[in-house]
Amino acid sequence: GHPQTILYEFIFIGLFSLGYLIKSLKDKELNEVKLVISTICTLLIAYGLFSVQLLPAQELADLSQRDVVNYDFSTEGSLHFKQALSSIVPNMFGKVTGEDLRNSTFYLTFNGKQGVYYYWETSFYFGVLILAFALFYLVREYKSFASKIFGSIALFGFLFALGSNSFFYDLLYNLPYIDTFRMPGRILFFTTLSMSILAGFGFDLLFKQKLKKDYSLYVGFGIPLLLAIMIVSGIFYSGFETPDMLISDIESRAIGSIFMLLVGITLAWLSANKKLNMVISGTMFILIIFIDLYSFGEDFNKSDFNPTETQIPRGYNMPNEFSKSFKPKLPEDIFRVNMRMYEPVRYMAMKRNQGMVDKIMLTEGYNPLILKRVNPPMPNKDLNMDIRNVRYSIGIDRSINAPRFFENKDRFGNAWFVNKVHIVDEDKVKGIMESGQFDLKQTVILEEEVNFNNSENIPEYTIECTEYSNNRISYKISNSTDGFIVLSEVYYPSWKAQVNNKDVDVLRADYCFRAIKLEKGDNQITLEYDSDAFKTGGLISLMTLLLSSIGLFVFWKKEI
Repeated sequence: GHPQTILYEFIFIGLFSLGYLIKSLKDKELNEVKLVISTICTLLIAYGLFSVQLLPAQELADLSQRDVVNYDFSTEGSLHFKQALSSIVPNMFGKVTGEDLRNSTFYLTFNGKQGVYYYWETSFYFGVLILAFALFYLVREYKSFASKIFGSIALFGFLFALGSNSFFYDLLYNLPYIDTFRMPGRILFFTTLSMSILAGFGFDLLFKQKLKKDYSLYVGFGIPLLLAIMIVSGIFYSGFETPDMLISDIESRAIGSIFMLLVGITLAWLSANKKLNMVISGTMFILIIFIDLYSFGEDFNKSDFNPTETQIPRGYNMPNEFSKSFKPKLPEDIFRVNMRMYEPVRYMAMKRNQGMVDKIMLTEGYNPLILKRVNPPMPNKDLNMDIRNVRYSIGIDRSINAPRFFENKDRFGNAWFVNKVHIVDEDKVKGIMESGQFDLKQTVILEEEVNFNNSENIPEYTIECTEYSNNRISYKISNSTDGFIVLSEVYYPSWKAQVNNKDVDVLRADYCFRAIKLEKGDNQITLEYDSDAFKTGGLISLMTLLLSSIGLFVFWKKEI
């Protein structure tokens, strides 16, 4: 379901289909009309089935901080051209393992920044023997359809992954959706998949004809072998500014690649000259490739502790007393927890996704499509915690000089009532909130005109939450004056509201929260997630599924 991966998959299918269409037109082997129709139908069916997720995701994206992505952000994580050598000697520029990210040896910088996550975004080792077999096939059968289409897709993926380090990405940047995503290196699966397929064709070629007078086998294995020898010689170290501490590891890995290439070309020569049959040869190659890939990647996610058994902050296992204290008792007792601080030190008391694991309403987490307005700008952290209904907040206990949780006694609660309103322009609301000139427990800040007269009377009210779930929230309130109920729930336009069974507007309040206008008296309030995009997407997906099922039944025994 990742939109960027879906886009790249569509591009892959499109490129392959285009190549196949050109081949069929040239060879006149297939009905071109049927081929075009089947390709378009494939894309339409995929789009239709995905619409139930795609349309609401697009709605969210338009409201997120990524609705406008500039060139620098889009090209973050662009592959360095020199990283192509990592296809021969993996981890040539250092590595990252799951054991301890702080001990990362990955030393490349991207746009002046160094981050461990660039390693897994740009690492694309698929086996040095796979590379050799793919090159062998490309050289030997360069006129074949497989060479042209998969070679082109592999090259396309590599050039695109270079991002700002190549003119190629700039040519495509302004096409629809391309500029929406960062990390162009993620498209490297084009290269990995295509080269792996070509390697399979290369292996099959060994048993189809003798290659005694054909030098393509030596070229295919010789190119990576020569580069591996050059790496061992140290010719690249000064230009790449390779740290001395990594040189021995790089050299040992390069020697391993040289050894595998020499063994590989020996096995390939014996296979091509009928000294080894396909079963024995294939088994030996599979074993070598497995050892190669396993030694490269087996420690990437390896850690010295089990995150599901080790206690927080290293693992996800939370002591019972913590779980009982931090988990809200819905709907009677709603509150949030702040477990991360940046000053005076950076510290996380829990894992990033701890809230989803233990049903704790954290103010932090991981969200790649975070809304533009999700954190109210306040004069200080304490007021920020108050209005966000944070009961427990992490901080430094000076008596023990260590982090601990503090209970917040001044939080507003998840809902409160006000009978004063201040209207501001959209571009001024941030400054008003930061100024602290209004007591937000008494006054609500709105960005659209409402017909309301402020009251000087202090309102009396009682509020009770009767239902609280992901898609529906209900409150009972008895208020002595006209006013507004304000909720510390992030404003989102797809949430609709009713007061006493009548539709009412949900207003964006206090920069990023929700408010509903109320008349004095007893009121029953219900808010529901009711997205038109989700309904439309669901209908499209349902109709696509239905029509596809009918099509399968109708054409079950009929070729189209």
